[in-house]
Amino acid sequence: MTEESFRTRIQLAASAIAVIGVVVYGIGFLVLTIHHASFGIPLIGFLRPRIISAGILFCAFAAIPVAVWLFAMKRNQPEAKKDLRDYLSVLVDFLLEALVISIITLRFIFVGFPEQSLRHYYGWATAAVFVSSAVWALPWWSKWGKVPHVVRFVGIYTWVAFCLYKAYDKTLALLVGWFLICAYMTYTARDALRNPNAVPIRGWIQDAMAGFGTVGFFALLLYPALPSAFLGGVPVPITFQFADKSMPIANSPQLKGWLLDETDDGFYFIQDKNAKKSVFIPRSDVIAVYYGEQK
Repeated sequence: MTEESFRTRIQLAASAIAVIGVVVYGIGFLVLTIHHASFGIPLIGFLRPRIISAGILFCAFAAIPVAVWLFAMKRNQPEAKKDLRDYLSVLVDFLLEALVISIITLRFIFVGFPEQSLRHYYGWATAAVFVSSAVWALPWWSKWGKVPHVVRFVGIYTWVAFCLYKAYDKTLALLVGWFLICAYMTYTARDALRNPNAVPIRGWIQDAMAGFGTVGFFALLLYPALPSAFLGGVPVPITFQFADKSMPIANSPQLKGWLLDETDDGFYFIQDKNAKKSVFIPRSDVIAVYYGEQK
């Protein structure tokens, strides 16, 4: 390798890192802005580590379904778009893979299990995977025409939706939905990147709107369920200590709540974990802050 070639590779690597950094920052800024806006929090700064962490979380959660979808598309040849049965096979394969990955891996990242027992939870989750797999794997279905394949496809998706409903776990259903949304985005982007000249302007606009919708889905539904240990948006228990009882929202020297974010000026928190509007306390009014549950 010559010196000029080595220098060229270094420049390309630096450019790629810069582009990736801008993309991660832009996504993180959108995620954090949308999440804060849902609580009525105004825009807080442009250069914050939490913006980068939100962007990294989005990219990490998007990379898993994108990789699985590309692998599923590679396994199914010829091109699924040319044959309806192949296309439906790709969609069902991806749904089953999304279920398994969501149950085994991603589910344990999020906060808490549903109020139902683990036996009830895993019973319906297992039924969603194995019953759907058994129905799809029956060999005599391959000899039937397109209409039975469509009926079987609709039946499997309906059964999975019913099982997720009976499991009473909103987070698991959101994860599966996230996988399917990312799969669709990957499929459309794959065709556009292969032949960008064949995509009309309206198609690019639709893809851009779908991209913003995907970011909004993550910011409003998945990011708030990620615990703070993974740099997510789950509110942190907090207790404020005041110098006196003059605070209008507190009748005692202490006030408990759930911290959403903090800046040099003060704290944004909610008094109830299910509240949708935040409260701001200036830092100058607080003499001490206790993080975590106070016994």
